[in-house]
Amino acid sequence: MKPLEGVRILDLTRVLAGPFATMNLGDLGAEVIKVERPGAGDDTRSWGPPFVNTESTYFLSVNRNKKSIAVNIKDPRGVRIVKELAAICDVFVENYVPGKLSEMGLGYEDIDKIAPHIIYCSITGYGQTGPMSHRAGYDAIASAMSGLMHITGPEDGDPVRPGVAMTDLATGLFAYGAIMAGLLQRYRTGKGLFIDCNLLSSQVACLTQVAANYLIGQKEAKRWGTAHGSIVPYQVQVSLLLLYLPDLPIRITSDFSRRDSKSQKILDRYHTDPKRPQMLAQATIPSKTFNHQRWRNQDIPQQNQFKQYLSTNLSLQRKTPTQGGLYLFYI
Repeated sequence: MKPLEGVRILDLTRVLAGPFATMNLGDLGAEVIKVERPGAGDDTRSWGPPFVNTESTYFLSVNRNKKSIAVNIKDPRGVRIVKELAAICDVFVENYVPGKLSEMGLGYEDIDKIAPHIIYCSITGYGQTGPMSHRAGYDAIASAMSGLMHITGPEDGDPVRPGVAMTDLATGLFAYGAIMAGLLQRYRTGKGLFIDCNLLSSQVACLTQVAANYLIGQKEAKRWGTAHGSIVPYQVQVSLLLLYLPDLPIRITSDFSRRDSKSQKILDRYHTDPKRPQMLAQATIPSKTFNHQRWRNQDIPQQNQFKQYLSTNLSLQRKTPTQGGLYLFYI
């Protein structure tokens, strides 16, 4: 038995952040009913190539374990259908601009009246209040506003987007965790609740030590390429991968100090993290290297050949209702 078996989720989200959250809930056994627009459906159904026959691989990657239903929520009959479904669901997830669903009679206040037990999760670009709350949210814009793009890319180059929509994915994971916590709270109190997740807040929260460096240490963030602002060695060179092992300096110091007191004096210069970046930058050499050419340019098909991926069930063949067995990534 999966942990969320018996939990029913009404999913009015589209594209990535919301579908990623509900897909992971579905992986844990929840029944996910996905509400889509008549005709076009979720935006990502047409995002490609690549396609599997006529279905977008993008859509397939974040919508497994779901039952789709086409409903026109701009029509009063569609609104009635959604409310009837909400009454028998445990979770309601949407990613509309704040106030949009309320105009249709499907806001939190409307759903709470007919289903006070509901966990209502709203995923937006910038939150429910404030001067930007009425704007549609996009991963690239939130990534730029949060500072993620500013710290991503080569040290002497321009800011770049990460290779995947990390802001959308992070928001989806925050929503996933908040919904799980909401279900636990309802189990204890018997009451539903409203969850507010947004792209900008989620990505700012993910800045962790970079944000703390600025807020506490007044250290402005910068791009480091594949290097690290606090840990050395930590960068990828053309033919070398530099590794950082937190306990290695202590072991090396201990070994050398037993053999040669002069070596101890030399290693003292590199003993702490703050000193190593300065010394290694001056020397422009790594302290530990190994050939990594095949790892640096590794793509997903090559990685899938490694037994580790298979041993952890990261890539599994999943039977889909329309395309048969397809390999997808799981967590």
